[in-house]
Amino acid sequence: MKRAVLDTDVGTDVDDALALALIAAPPELQVEGVTTVHADAPLRARIARMLLSLAGCGDIPVIPGASTPLEEPLPEPFHWGAYLWGHEGVGILSSEELVPTDDLDAHAEAAAKSIIEKAAAHLGELSLIAIGPLTNIARALQTDPRLADRILDLTTMGGMLDTSRSDWPPMLETNLQHYMS
Repeated sequence: MKRAVLDTDVGTDVDDALALALIAAPPELQVEGVTTVHADAPLRARIARMLLSLAGCGDIPVIPGASTPLEEPLPEPFHWGAYLWGHEGVGILSSEELVPTDDLDAHAEAAAKSIIEKAAAHLGELSLIAIGPLTNIARALQTDPRLADRILDLTTMGGMLDTSRSDWPPMLETNLQHYMS
């Protein structure tokens, strides 16, 4: 059985919600945990918990992580700050659960610690699937450089923005741009 941790910036958009549904479905995959990253990572964790609960997978642990990148100020022309646009979780969470998190830094290391612990518990068997900014993975590697030798593999989602089809300046896609600027 393959074991995995999904690191996600799940919000209201369907891409990460679909990834949660897909990773939770196969019986041959053991999801050891879901970690959240970017902007209000604790709010994103509440969204992930709700989506997993709706899928009948409420027993999968969800750990909030880093809300801000490792280095600030953000490089130009980075277009997101450590905030949400105001719609994340609407239609998924109750109005009481949509309240922004007061102390975002309180959760910054939790996801990295969880990733390290899961990798140590399942040496060479754990796949990391990162479908958001790579801050939690970077924090885990900074904390334990041996992590790279302890996981089975790392899959990331990211690419280059096609500037011929956009008004944005040339840059890497959001999940990669903090780290490649």
